[in-house]
Amino acid sequence: MYRIAWVAIWKVGRSWNARAFWLNADSDMIEDEDMQDARDIVAADANAIFINEYYCAHMGNGTVEDIVAGIRFHYGNGYNMLADSTAYEPGENLKKEETIAMEIKDFATKVSTEVKKELGTGYEVGLKEVRKNNGIIRYGLAIMPQGQDVKAETIIYMEEFLEAHVSGMPFREVVRKVVGAYRQNMPEDCADIRSFHIFEKVRDRICFRLIGRKGNEELLEDVPHADFLDLAVCLYYACQEEGLGGGIIPIRNSHVEMWGTKKNELFSLAGRNTPRLFPWTCSSMDEVIAEALSFERADGGEDGWPEDGMPMPGTQMKVLSNVKWVHGAACMLYPGVLEALAQEEGCGFYILPSSVNEVLLLPDTDETLAADELKQMVMDVNRTQVAPEEVLSDSLYRYDAVRKEVMKI
Repeated sequence: MYRIAWVAIWKVGRSWNARAFWLNADSDMIEDEDMQDARDIVAADANAIFINEYYCAHMGNGTVEDIVAGIRFHYGNGYNMLADSTAYEPGENLKKEETIAMEIKDFATKVSTEVKKELGTGYEVGLKEVRKNNGIIRYGLAIMPQGQDVKAETIIYMEEFLEAHVSGMPFREVVRKVVGAYRQNMPEDCADIRSFHIFEKVRDRICFRLIGRKGNEELLEDVPHADFLDLAVCLYYACQEEGLGGGIIPIRNSHVEMWGTKKNELFSLAGRNTPRLFPWTCSSMDEVIAEALSFERADGGEDGWPEDGMPMPGTQMKVLSNVKWVHGAACMLYPGVLEALAQEEGCGFYILPSSVNEVLLLPDTDETLAADELKQMVMDVNRTQVAPEEVLSDSLYRYDAVRKEVMKI
């Protein structure tokens, strides 16, 4: 029977690889005997693409040059990924993730019951799923004194406790440590919580941060935001008491209604507050490395840097963030910052989204830099070095010093 081949294309290091697959005529799935090969490809390169010259766009007229350009287009932009194909079945990997989620829920439920007994009748304890950045779900116990507003709850995440229990920690010890963690982190008389519903009390600490739009679609439906290229500018309240929720309270549409204000007013406030509360800083990569090494030595670690993650000494790469190094990628939106840096360097620069906490800047006059290689570097680092909830984007950006604007490459 005549069938059309689909081709998986993936990278290992700097090498391109390809493998043809024929789909089952009845199911339109990769044949059972070939499926494990497809899984091995995804395991080797999560960004592997699955394309067909006839069905996929941007393949030109079928010449070698057009096909090569089409492959780079699909791979570089994350289109037609093998892992997302309806012809692909992830098998045990997906089942493992579902099993882990079930284990955490069951474990957290049992811990919740015992923690409630330990704390007594004056506390409410429940299981809570928390959606973090990029669609990451974490499971925790939400604990608060009875009769208190939900904003007074403390969330103790369960993943590390489950890992400790699996590694041999007795269950009673897990419960004792969870109770201890709550008592250590519980808000005693938090001014932020008591006054959060009063707009005049919070307006001077409303700030903005950057997250990726991809993977956060559900979150963005619930929060006031503004699009910036393939990113989203979101708002948060910067707590004065650092122990509260990691220092921020994300602002949701319900808060805008509660305060009786408008989205435009909040963004105007955030535009003034964020640079004031979190001033920007830009350091050379050499300076960042030196500081990291000094921390390593102070902590008794080895006097060195992992070879596979070390930028070359003397590199022109700079790191832009804020003085707190938290949500510092937003500094690229501070008025005049990129323009001032471009004037100082005498050129524009590539912007690599290292994480939600910082971005990397590279002069765009360096002829040794290839945009495709920089894109690949961003994706590789995101997959291997950055916590999933801290990934900002797989894209590459460029600040045009003449036009004074940021564009996505």
